[in-house]
Amino acid sequence: MQLRALPLRIVLLVMACGCAKVPSEEIVWRLVDTDSDATAATPSDVVRLPVSSGAIPKLRGPARAVINDDARYTFARPMLELAYRDAHVPIGDRDRLEMDFGLLRKMQGCERLLAQVAIQGATARDSRWVVGTCTGAPRTSRLHLDVPAPPVLRGGTVDVWVQARPVPEQGTERRQFAIDRLPVGARLAFSYGVESPGWENHAPAVRFEVAAEGEETPLFSARLDPASDPLARRWFDASIDLSTHAGSPLTLTLQTSIEPGDPGGAPTVPVWGDPVVLAPGSPTRAVPRNLLLISIDTERAPSLSTYGRSRVTSPFFDALANEGALFEKAVVQSTLTPVSHMSLFTGLYPYAHGITDLKRPSDLAAYSTMAELLRRSGYATGAVTEDGLLQAAIGFERGFDRYLENKSPDVGSTAGHVESTFAAALDWLKLHRNQRWFLFVHTYQVHAPYTPPPQYQGLFGEERDLDRYEEEIRYTDDQLHALWAAVGALVLADRTLLIVTSDHGEEFGEHGASDHGSHLYDETLLVPLLMRAPGMIPTGLRVREPVALVDVLPTVLGILGLPALHQSHGESLTPLFDRDPAKRDAFRSTLASRPIYAEAWGAIRVLADGSRDSAWKPPAYALRAQNQKLIWTPPARDSDSPGRMEAYDLANDPGEEQDLWISHSAELTSPSDMLRAYASSSETTRPVDASAPPEPDPATAEKLRALGYIR
Repeated sequence: MQLRALPLRIVLLVMACGCAKVPSEEIVWRLVDTDSDATAATPSDVVRLPVSSGAIPKLRGPARAVINDDARYTFARPMLELAYRDAHVPIGDRDRLEMDFGLLRKMQGCERLLAQVAIQGATARDSRWVVGTCTGAPRTSRLHLDVPAPPVLRGGTVDVWVQARPVPEQGTERRQFAIDRLPVGARLAFSYGVESPGWENHAPAVRFEVAAEGEETPLFSARLDPASDPLARRWFDASIDLSTHAGSPLTLTLQTSIEPGDPGGAPTVPVWGDPVVLAPGSPTRAVPRNLLLISIDTERAPSLSTYGRSRVTSPFFDALANEGALFEKAVVQSTLTPVSHMSLFTGLYPYAHGITDLKRPSDLAAYSTMAELLRRSGYATGAVTEDGLLQAAIGFERGFDRYLENKSPDVGSTAGHVESTFAAALDWLKLHRNQRWFLFVHTYQVHAPYTPPPQYQGLFGEERDLDRYEEEIRYTDDQLHALWAAVGALVLADRTLLIVTSDHGEEFGEHGASDHGSHLYDETLLVPLLMRAPGMIPTGLRVREPVALVDVLPTVLGILGLPALHQSHGESLTPLFDRDPAKRDAFRSTLASRPIYAEAWGAIRVLADGSRDSAWKPPAYALRAQNQKLIWTPPARDSDSPGRMEAYDLANDPGEEQDLWISHSAELTSPSDMLRAYASSSETTRPVDASAPPEPDPATAEKLRALGYIR
């Protein structure tokens, strides 16, 4: 038996929001291990972790457990570490692949390691868990693995990745938490499950129990045997009524007991998911209190009827815009999905958050994300995203109690599946509807390939990619309508700040290219942006001045009444909603004149005829101020080219067809100097050697290639 009577670190959450109506339930305690919580400061504090140069940032807060691509916070435990990588392993006709390699110092002294082995072939991949045996002296340990080789991978050379961590103790593990005084009407909410190593044949079953000190009968008990029961291979949610202990101290014990099994066989890995104590709140304040942020990937503003498209591509979005504020010129900070979304989550330009070439770790651990800030302020935080580009490895899951990646069965697919994604989001809302919550929803439905459902195909007549793309927009708009209707049925719509936007647009040959990622013209930079918050944002408001995606986070904090964020490069747009017209007009003038920057990091530029532009090498930069637009493509490191500057008068040339740089360069000296200075500050995010950064794991690399993000 292993007993872990842990010192308690239950974080008491102080509600900092002064504008939102207190929900019927509040998260008052989070149960976390002392040594796994890096957010022990008061909820309003911004915690800065020390980051050594070049170090991979650690996730803040407790560790993560992942079941079926659904990541949730759990208690402290060893994390997976990269132990071995060989991109050229000949597999031949062998039915088993044996590996023997030296271990990193931090893994020395082991007896067995639990290894996740990913094998990528030319047309297929395989991933599985195996238990490896450590041999040799403690300081020169080696790991021996024996992995079945699937027939589909035989006959060629494969790319092998091995990540490992210690085999978890098989037996009983207990964690104890002492609560000083339990609030009236309190309940304990948590999830539990068994990670996929415990799904192997003959892995033993496990019992989960929650007990109160001094009571013989457990408050909760459940047995899971996923090796025998496929229906047990998921997370389970549970709630315990603690009202009988109101007003008294309470010590809770969370215990897992693994049944006896083969000592050398597959281990069982039981996990608890983010236990919290909730108590009734006092409804004394006004709305809004919740945040629903929806990102429709690759949706450009010019293709929405809301923004002037002659076709009725977005009837629901059109109607919704009349219920809040529509931003007519919302500018993204990058035309790649991960880069742009990280600017959305942090309020930082790409050069600051560092997520640019998709291969290198960033210094993001020095900053806070939207989800982290709201989680510390008492919000339940959930995310449902599609197809694995918003990767946990580069920080997207930080701060989300639950981070569900709705992946396609085919790892290379980019088709999107908006209906199942929105359904999963609605399931999360139903579970947390009585709490203060933040939900992020991301769908790839509009992204290429443009394959709308049969009932939408031909809706706009012609057979061009643009027609199919806009049919996808119409389909997604109908799904957005259904989701918002369901939010209304839960009586949440008028208590929620709703934001609908996108990460970038799409090109259809307007400037000689298709797709997105390498050009910085408005067909890829301008996206829809809508905000609705009854009682806070005027209905029918139209904002003509340019705004940026980095403005979203400071605006969210302002509307929800949370402390302003010093790290942001964006502006809170809340002055636009002020009742004083003088304040509104002054702020509009500020928005009209300030510079907004964007960066292009796409590895590939696809020309309109489908060929690749061999001359293109990232990055490129853009500046937008008033009606001026400049685009700067610096010279490649291995080129003698002077680079290229472009200039456009957006007031008279919104299609960016007349490059004015040669004829007007003298009068554009100031903005061009500003853009070059911005590009210079971004130099630190450019890889020193294009071949030096480590490549993504096989599944992620295949996804990035399918999307055209890497060569």
